[in-house]
Amino acid sequence: AALEEAGVDYEIVPINFGTGEHKAPDHLARNPFGQVPALQDGDLCIFESRAICKYACRKNKPELLKEGDLKEAAMDEALEENG
Repeated sequence: AALEEAGVDYEIVPINFGTGEHKAPDHLARNPFGQVPALQDGDLCIFESRAICKYACRKNKPELLKEGDLKEAAMDEALEENG
């Protein structure tokens, strides 16, 4: 919903949990916990839904959130989610 609100073009990539695709190295590179969601934007990978939502807003509709360094803020948010 946040990506839609921010007007972002995106692609949903299905993950097959039954075959363990969420634990494959390519997915673990996007989300080190082997979970969903994960967002890849160029060379930046973000996990945790709040971090993804805030990143999308900061990048595409910054007036909705406080300003700051886009990549640093996204990674800070992801790390906060996991203590």
